[in-house]
Amino acid sequence: MAYKKRYFYWLLLSCVVLTAFSGCATEIPFTKSVIREVGEERTSEFQYYLSKKITLKLNTEKSASTVKDGQLVRRSQTVREQITIPGNSLGLVRHFEKMINGDEYLLKVAFENTNDDSVIEFAQNYERDKEYYYILYNNTEKRIIKYGNDEYIVNFEGSDHPYLLIKMKEYNKETSKNRRIQGLKLSKNK
Repeated sequence: MAYKKRYFYWLLLSCVVLTAFSGCATEIPFTKSVIREVGEERTSEFQYYLSKKITLKLNTEKSASTVKDGQLVRRSQTVREQITIPGNSLGLVRHFEKMINGDEYLLKVAFENTNDDSVIEFAQNYERDKEYYYILYNNTEKRIIKYGNDEYIVNFEGSDHPYLLIKMKEYNKETSKNRRIQGLKLSKNK
């Protein structure tokens, strides 16, 4: 019975120690503070995530008119495309640069592997939050971005705009010592 108790305590202690030393990754917003903490040159080393699901919608119409055999000929083409990028989708920085004022940064993040310029640009938006990196719109009112060779409308649910996240593991090691001092006794040999 004593063997089973000892085994149980060792097992419990092992679980506590493993839990204490295995840091859990938590998602945090990517911010200018993170850039300052790790340095500009290391921003491409992060695995980026999207804070919420977005849908990119393309709706273009092209038309041309000509005269053929004495008649007006109209030709039109409509292209509709919808791209869904789920929340927490994995993204990689394809381009990172300082903006004109020198204190802000622009990140071009790819969420799919394509040969064209299918990236979403992120920058700080002082109207929303001074630190978070939000989608940078070509037309803020209509929420239009350039994705690849076309312009898409960005749709998402709720009022919070999508922004970039990274994962952080935090390891804290704490040691403490307790000592009891007995004191010193005067020696009689003097």
